[in-house]
Formats: sequence, C-alpha cells, structure tokens
Amino acid sequence: MNVMIIGAGMSGLIAGHSMQERGFSVTILDKGRSVGGRMATRRMEDAVFDHGAQFLTARSEWFSELVDQWVSKGVVAPWFAAHTRKQHVRYRGVPSMNALAKHLAEGLDVHTSTTVVSIGRGDSGWNISTEDGKVLAADACLITAPVPQALALVKNIELDVQPDDMQSLHRVEYEPCFAVMCRLASPSQLPEHGPFRPSDSSSIALIADNAAKGVSPVPSLTIHSTPEFAQTHIEEPDEAHRLMIREALRYVKAEIISSVIHRWRYAQPSTQYQAPFCMLNSEPALILAGDAFGGARIEGAALSGLAAADHLSTL
Repeated sequence: MNVMIIGAGMSGLIAGHSMQERGFSVTILDKGRSVGGRMATRRMEDAVFDHGAQFLTARSEWFSELVDQWVSKGVVAPWFAAHTRKQHVRYRGVPSMNALAKHLAEGLDVHTSTTVVSIGRGDSGWNISTEDGKVLAADACLITAPVPQALALVKNIELDVQPDDMQSLHRVEYEPCFAVMCRLASPSQLPEHGPFRPSDSSSIALIADNAAKGVSPVPSLTIHSTPEFAQTHIEEPDEAHRLMIREALRYVKAEIISSVIHRWRYAQPSTQYQAPFCMLNSEPALILAGDAFGGARIEGAALSGLAAADHLSTL
C-alpha cells in the first residue's frame, strides 16, 4: 500500500515510521520549511529560539519508553520537573525542539515546502494536488493538519464518514497563540528551572529563556501570549507585538535589541475529538489524526499517529 501523509509534525512522523516499519510505502508532505510543525525552532542572527512547543512530557508506558530511547541517543534531555515523579519531568529537544523532529524524519521520504491544496478521488485511491501543480497518487491518505485545515482539503469529496462524526469534527476548536522572539543585550535574569509564568499578566502566558535552556548561544527569549489575548488581537499582530513587548519589560531586566512576532492560529486544541483518529472514508482509506484526537500535548499527537497507523495496517 502506498500511503500519503499530510503533515510532518509529531503525529505524521510517528505514523510514517510505524507504517514504513510494516512494509508500506510512505510519503510525507508538509507546507513548512522544516519538519516538526509546532516543534519549531527559528534563528535570528546569532540568536536561536524554540518558538512553538517548549517541552514534551511522557505519561503512557509506550511514549515513556520512546522518550527513554531519545534520551539515550542524546536528542532529548530533562529540562525541569514540576514534581519529583517521572511523569512530571519536562523534556527539551537537544539542542532544540526542532532537532527532535529532524531526528524523527531521518529515513522517511519527507517533502517540505509542499502545500497541498486539495484531495480528490483517483482510479483506486486518492489524488493529492499541490500548490506547484503536481498531482500525487496514493492508495490511502492520512491528514495530520489541524482539523479546520484538513476539512478544507476534502470539502468537495463525497465521504462515507458518519454524520455524527463529521459534526464532532466541526466542533473541534483551537486556541491561538502569539510567540514574540527577542534578542537581548544581556542575560534576562529570569528565574531558572523552566519557563517563567507571570501570575499577574493578562497577555503573557510564559517567557522562556532560550540561552538558559541551552537552545541559543546568546541571550534570547520566547514570549508566548495567553489564548485570550491572541484571540482578541488575532488579526492585529503588530499591535499584539507592541503590547507584549511592553508587558515583558515588567519582568525582563535586560535591554531588548530586536524582536519579531509569529502567529500560531492553531496553537493547541481546546476541545477534543472523542477517539484517537477519525476515519473520514473507509475505501479508499482517508484518516484524520493529530493532537486534537490524542490529546493537546506532543505525546497526544504521537499516540494519535500510532493509532492511525495501527488501523491502516489492518486494512
């Protein structure tokens, strides 16, 4: 079976490995310049920023064993712990969150900077049309993009998904987030041991010191907004940028040399689908997976990708 996976985040990469290990031919497409989705890292001159997901946790036995393997390979490391038990340890990518995604992409046929614009039926499977005019054929398709984006790709297809399931998909919602990346003239002097979470701010959810974290060779910060602030200013990134910088200076005792803002429109699902994946069509197979199905964490995305791959392997 030739399987096309749309989205090279944690869910798509885990599903890709699982399917490939079982002998399937797998191709992964992603619109981003790099793999990883929200496991994103960005460079600005000599500063480096984890500007998406800041860490991962492991609670299930399967994912805990996987994280232990990554630790032994040096691609993740403990960053800080909320409590003493292992399930409360927060792990960071080494040297960045995106480095873990690149490690997972090794050995897979991944095409970045490839935007899928529509999916249609082929002779015996699916035709996936890309922005550059190509049409790629697949026997089965797995979409791990945010649910609204996934549904937009299949809006012109007649599917055999149950009406109740489709209604549940339309009820899935996401919280947005702004990420402001700042280069500093000197160390931030923020508290160590994980990101700083101001308790008295309506606009800032956390401030992560990338230098203290081991991501950046020079002082730099990632500032994440609260979902409510992002929702209010979702179409006003310049104003959001100005307000977040002003607010950050209440906590940061260093000069901000330069800064940029990034908008995560689908930062985290605020409502979940009731199963680890959704079968949009049975024959040929078309499946949705991702963190809106497995849980709003990196581990949830991985578990959803694994469940989708397990199901595809039975067809």
